[in-house]
Amino acid sequence: MFTWGQTTPATDCEAGLLATYYRGYFYDDLSFFARAKPGIVNRAVNELNFPFGQTDMFNVGDVAVYNSPGNPDEFSATYTGKLYALTGGTYTFYLGSDDAASVWFDQDTQPTVVNVGDAHGYREATATKKLSAGFHTIRVFYGEHGGSQGLVLRYDGPDMIQQVVPNGVLYTNRNGNPSPVLTEFELNSVGQQVQLHWTTATEHHSKSFVVERSSDGVTFEEIGSLAGAGTSTQAHTYDLIDQRAPLGTTYYRLRQLCGTQAVYSPIKAVEVKEVPLQVSLYPVPNNGTFYLRVQPALPQTATLELWDASGVRAYSAPLPITGQPDVQVSPNVPIGLYTLRLQMANKTIVRRIVIGH
Repeated sequence: MFTWGQTTPATDCEAGLLATYYRGYFYDDLSFFARAKPGIVNRAVNELNFPFGQTDMFNVGDVAVYNSPGNPDEFSATYTGKLYALTGGTYTFYLGSDDAASVWFDQDTQPTVVNVGDAHGYREATATKKLSAGFHTIRVFYGEHGGSQGLVLRYDGPDMIQQVVPNGVLYTNRNGNPSPVLTEFELNSVGQQVQLHWTTATEHHSKSFVVERSSDGVTFEEIGSLAGAGTSTQAHTYDLIDQRAPLGTTYYRLRQLCGTQAVYSPIKAVEVKEVPLQVSLYPVPNNGTFYLRVQPALPQTATLELWDASGVRAYSAPLPITGQPDVQVSPNVPIGLYTLRLQMANKTIVRRIVIGH
């Protein structure tokens, strides 16, 4: 059972928004929130992702009326905090709700996007908003009058696919004037690899940054991680290379482990195009040791063979390609002219080479 005016404790990183819940429906009248007595005050929520349904996903207890078990009705809410735009530009916001909801930024006198009334089911309204890079005050008003409920806030923007607004760009502003954490997150396709670069302005209880990859922007897998800076007010820069990036459009996000809280960056996409395989040998002639230059140097284990002029295989060994373009080879074979065969995952390369002076 909830106590009227109950305040919930702070989270580790203050990511997300602060929710305050009220008994009763506000009927699109924002003055309701100044008059009504709050039942739950400043509860931290990670993101506004309460999918449409008849379940108690809002977890408001006796602030709501339950006309059927697990189906809260007749309550209203405000969600407040800061949104950090990594890049300045035009953003599109998608507000899905059942019933009324609206999103307001900074000192605007009109909502950016709004769903009015209660005589409708779940529906989504869209609107665009120009945001400069940096912090913006965000306020979301919501009310549930009867039947099913739901509230989802999504966006897309510069270099960003449509997605639920992640908690990594939302700040509770519990203590006023928050310092940004993630200030830059960029992807760059180089060859058949993807370079990920991100910067932070401050970090709080930051254990690590986990890089996650997806083929559809929905289901992600971990591909690497870097240690965080703990608690720091200094800027930090991070770089990681995905050496096994699949061809086509691939999606990436960061998962910061911050105390006991997981904080997610926006999802970004990059297109990886196939690069023709090139293999060169040097020096020629040589003293018995030579180098293979393989580009793109995708990590794999190939097989290297040397065949002498009489058609006899003189050398065979696995050749690890670790992501560096140049691989040293010392086959310890007699001086002579050889046919080199490099058997890779999807291709066999044949070259002629003179071993020894």
